[in-house]
Amino acid sequence: MSVSTKHRLLPVILIANDLRSGDVVFYADEGWTRDLGNARVAPDQASADVLEAAGARSVGQQHVVDAYLIEVEPTRDGPRPRHFRERFRTTGPTIYPHLARRADAPAQAAAVSE
Repeated sequence: MSVSTKHRLLPVILIANDLRSGDVVFYADEGWTRDLGNARVAPDQASADVLEAAGARSVGQQHVVDAYLIEVEPTRDGPRPRHFRERFRTTGPTIYPHLARRADAPAQAAAVSE
């Protein structure tokens, strides 16, 4: 995982793809989850650094790929990605609604906890 020098707005969460299933996953208190609502939110730079280090470890252990921090805005339903690309990744295809991700759907393969 390379460290980005890009300035990010806080808060942020850590997003990646599960290496076994390919599912989009979010780093949570108990490891990786498919549920965006359970993602660990980093409100400050020190917390963001901790998340980034956790992502680097998971990539190194080959649990996930493409782990990076994304900017989120808090909502009553949990964190919401600020940028379209990440919002799209969390919901799946929009031109084929039957292929979209559902939070209540079971995971294809369980993400590995740290």
